[in-house]
This record gives sequence, structure tokens and C-alpha cells, in this order.
Amino acid sequence: MAVPGSPLDPRAAGTNGLIRQGAALVRHAADELDAMAGLPPLHEAAPPAPAFTPEFLDGPPPQDQLARVRQALSPHPMPIDEIARAAGLNSVQCQAVQMEL
Repeated sequence: MAVPGSPLDPRAAGTNGLIRQGAALVRHAADELDAMAGLPPLHEAAPPAPAFTPEFLDGPPPQDQLARVRQALSPHPMPIDEIARAAGLNSVQCQAVQMEL
């Protein structure tokens, strides 16, 4: 499947070339659904996601983790990984602490 582009736009050369080679033309979502309707069903399911179990099941996170995350926060948006790194936690722990905050 490929979404066509303007023949005048060099960035569309790849998808337009795929269409010339026989790829299904996709104009909107219905085209995509029609193309996939003829495919055989998948017999394998994705593995289940691991269950999230915070380290502090019986109460709030430890006060030292709360304090470290508060200190790592900035008035400007920043990725969770940077906050976690600054607080000395992994990203799962940091997200759990932020939920508590």
C-alpha cells in the first residue's frame, strides 16, 4: 500500500514508484481497510503486557523519592527520562511518584 504524492514533488518519488510497481493505492482509510480485508487472519496473538507493580503497594512512595522528583522538576516541560535521571530513579518509579504528586 502507498499514499500517492504530487509528481512534481521529489519526496513522493518513492511512494509513486511503489504504486507503479503494483502497490495498492491508498486515498483514505476505506482503501486501507479494503486492502486488508483480503488478508488471512493472524493466528498468533501478541504476548501480554507485563503487569505494573509499584514498589510501594501498601502506601505512598517513600518520602526520599518524592523529594528527589520534586527537586528534579522544572517549570519548563522536560522528558520523563530526564526527570528520572536527575532524581536517580528509573522511569517507571518516576512516573509512579509523579502520579502521587
